[in-house]
Amino acid sequence: MVLVKAVLSQLHSYWARIFIIPKTIILKIKSICRNYLWEGTDAYSKSPSVAWEAVCNAKDKGGLGIIHSEDWNVAMIGKYTWWLACKEDHLWIKWINHVYMKQQDWDVYQPTINSSWTWRQICKVKERMKAGYVNDIWGTNKGVYTPTAGYKWLRGDTPKVDWHPVIWGRLNTPKHSFIAWLYVLRRLATNDRLGHHGMQVDGDCELCGLEYETHEHLFFGCKYSSRCLELVSSWLGCSIPDQQVIQWCLQLKVKSMIKKQVIHSAVVALIYLIWMERNRCRIEQSVQHPVRVFQQVQYHVRLRLKSKQGISMSTAAQDWCRQVQGLS
Repeated sequence: MVLVKAVLSQLHSYWARIFIIPKTIILKIKSICRNYLWEGTDAYSKSPSVAWEAVCNAKDKGGLGIIHSEDWNVAMIGKYTWWLACKEDHLWIKWINHVYMKQQDWDVYQPTINSSWTWRQICKVKERMKAGYVNDIWGTNKGVYTPTAGYKWLRGDTPKVDWHPVIWGRLNTPKHSFIAWLYVLRRLATNDRLGHHGMQVDGDCELCGLEYETHEHLFFGCKYSSRCLELVSSWLGCSIPDQQVIQWCLQLKVKSMIKKQVIHSAVVALIYLIWMERNRCRIEQSVQHPVRVFQQVQYHVRLRLKSKQGISMSTAAQDWCRQVQGLS
């Protein structure tokens, strides 16, 4: 996810500022980013766990915050339509007026058949973006157009999700957050989900072998995962329910922000480690003792908590953190 956001989805940014990238190229860029996200290569034959449109939503809107290449390209070209709408004193604007527009009203202007492909594409962007202009003033960002404001406008007013502070908490390990994101979207490939897609799998839970494996059973109706949750609850000094764990985290009322972040980090780490243990058990046909999973949760949380050493916090919060780290 980090590499897709920092490298793959940024490679075309320079060209996206200059001209409309052909749709075939945009689709290829999207394909490479999508395949690498889910498979780690440029080829991926299975259906992705989450639709790309949802993946490109911001994290607080249920996605991963990966740039939507087509909308970003349109938003970048939107600055040219903004210059034309505001009649900016640019040499390029003067040239466009002389060659194409010839003092026509930009709002109703339509390109001729003989116009260049690039100019016709800019005019298409104008038609798509014109709803955001009100009397030559951009409807957001204090009336001034920026590519970032245009991109947010193009992505639409998707409602925010309440669970994003838990899943993407500052103390969370990134790979834990990614699996927890799939967990909260119910996109992890549990046996019931695999069976729904037509795969022939043994439906019994890999960890306890007592019941059919569903999302609700694995997290945390299973005796194995429930025991892991009990150990984590005892360690943190709180009572985490075995159902609606994320909702419980959201309703958690503690005065110390660091304490809340540690609890969120522990819950997200446990979701990740339960999923990893389930997959390991499926391959190796053996289950570790729940204490081993609990120890791994402790290790990851304590490692992340070290990064908070030296920050200002109350005496009670310091004592609690020392207890969590096993220092008192």
